[in-house]
Order: sequence, then structure tokens, then C-alpha cells
Amino acid sequence: MQTQYDIDKMLICFKINGYVVFEDFTTPQKAVRIRKEHEQLLDEWLKYEHPESLPGGHIDRLNRYSIQWPWRMPFNDPEIIEHPALMEFLDRLWGTDDYLLSGIACDTSMPGSGYQNWHRDTALTFDPPYPSQYSPPRVVGARLALLDIDEVNGSTEVAPCTEFLPHPTISSSHFDARMLEEAGVPTRRVDLKKGSMFVKGTADTAPRDSQSLSKAPTLSDQHLSHS
Repeated sequence: MQTQYDIDKMLICFKINGYVVFEDFTTPQKAVRIRKEHEQLLDEWLKYEHPESLPGGHIDRLNRYSIQWPWRMPFNDPEIIEHPALMEFLDRLWGTDDYLLSGIACDTSMPGSGYQNWHRDTALTFDPPYPSQYSPPRVVGARLALLDIDEVNGSTEVAPCTEFLPHPTISSSHFDARMLEEAGVPTRRVDLKKGSMFVKGTADTAPRDSQSLSKAPTLSDQHLSHS
């Protein structure tokens, strides 16, 4: 039986904070299966001397491996990517069902990986003429926790409410964390249970301490966008 969600409440929370968590979005068993399949892909990728040159993925300067998943089960499980609660949430957020899944992948932080800059994944759908006017993000990241995530293995840190600020320095894809500190913007760590879905548009950063991370993936990442 699927978990029931209060979509009205979740939309309000998203429009205020820029993110929301669907607890128990899928079963822990499905999350484990996806994680094991991904680890097989990662092991094959790491056999190459220069895996960064392979299609379907990349290694960033922080020693994080991002692999685009093939369009097959369990990665494209319709019970996850077409979950009725997620579809209703996005339909009502954007006011349309005319959007697409623009990417599905998994980032894996390797041992000794560095910190990610504070950033936003996307610009606003339009530039609000007034700061109080709401504009949804053009792209929403829906991230499935493939294991329990906390401060030990690297939960994401977010700056609530920053996603919808129209100021140009905040609207850039990367900005200096000192701006958040000087403005007194609070940040929050988002811990997740295995199988939960983290839907976000707000500014975020990679784990503050990735030194203890193994090659186990923590979050799958699917991006949905509309124009």
C-alpha cells in the first residue's frame, strides 16, 4: 500500500522552503536493488584507466563520479518515476502536465572527495517583477535515498527559502557561501531514510565532510523540467 501524502501541505512547504521530503516514497528493498545495480555499473566504470572519457558519466574536480543510468529496470521503475503523488505534486506546482524527465543519474562521492560549492540547479521560470511574486524553478531535482543518509555518511545541506530569491547574485548557479553567512541565512541538514524522496529547488551544497564516504552511492538524481 502506497504512503498517503498531504499534497496541499507539501506544496506550501515547497513554496516556502524550496524543498520537500516524501517519506517512505518507495520500499527499502527497491532502494537496495537500485543501489546494487548502480554499484555494478560503477565497478565496470572504474576498470578503465580513464573513466572520465567514457560516455554516460563524468568525474568532477571533487572526486565525485556521476553516472547516467541506462533506461531499464530497476532504474526506470514506473512505480518510482511515475509515482502518482510526485506527478500530482509537479502538476500542481507548474500548473501543467507538460514537462519531461530530462536526466536520471547517480552521484557517488569517493573517499576523500571535496566540498561542493553552494549552488542552485536552475534559474527561476520567470523573473518576478516583485520580490513577493512566486516563480517556480524551471527544473526540479527528485532524489531517491538509496540508503539511510545522515551526517556520518554525508547528508545534503540546504539553505531554505533561497531558491526563489530574484536577486542576480543569488540567481547564479554558484555563489559565495559568505553571502549566506553575512545575510544570516540559516542552513539545514536534510537526513533521509532509505527509500525517501528529496524534491528540491533550493540552494544546496555537498556534504560538509566526505572523508568517511565509501564508494556506495547515497542519492539517485532525476531532473524534471518544463519550459
